[in-house]
Amino acid sequence: MLLQATCPTHHVGHGLNVIEDPAERRRTLLEAWGLASSVLVVSARLRWERNQIKGAEYSDGILTQRRTFQHLYAAGELRDYVEEATGVRCVSAAPGIVYAFKDDQARLSYLARQIAPDGEWLTSEDTASAISAVVAHLEQRGRMPQLEEMPQPIISLLGHLRPAELKRLVEKEADPLKVERSAERGALDTLSCFQLG
Repeated sequence: MLLQATCPTHHVGHGLNVIEDPAERRRTLLEAWGLASSVLVVSARLRWERNQIKGAEYSDGILTQRRTFQHLYAAGELRDYVEEATGVRCVSAAPGIVYAFKDDQARLSYLARQIAPDGEWLTSEDTASAISAVVAHLEQRGRMPQLEEMPQPIISLLGHLRPAELKRLVEKEADPLKVERSAERGALDTLSCFQLG
């Protein structure tokens, strides 16, 4: 049973994973949605964590050796599930974390703050300068860019690199202090965005 007080931001942290009954899982999500006046943050364990859980398949999840239930979500399944239940378009903030905004303008405002326009990217003419542009993004935003955030010329120059290799090269060159400060600033911006809704 959830607390019955509304607040701007309500968080369901891995609670959906442990509810065995799908109808109760949905009711819990809808109760949390009702308690959020601005945004609902839903986090859940994902299927790629299956090898970390010892247990047997049971119903639509796993019954662990400790006799607890775990329903693991596929990468896009959690977002789709929250969207279907709440009736709003959601934002996947990170793997296993979904934001459902009560007001679509707040969602769009959040997205606008997360995406760096093409104009903020350094000009790139070769692989080294394209990596430098991604380093600058990481230092300014506190996170690696999503593929759809990168300008097409940079994508073309870096297309031969695997994502893990690009991440390794960029993190090696980036100033960790700048990245940390930008990540903290981004987290504070997100929290203030949630409070404004």
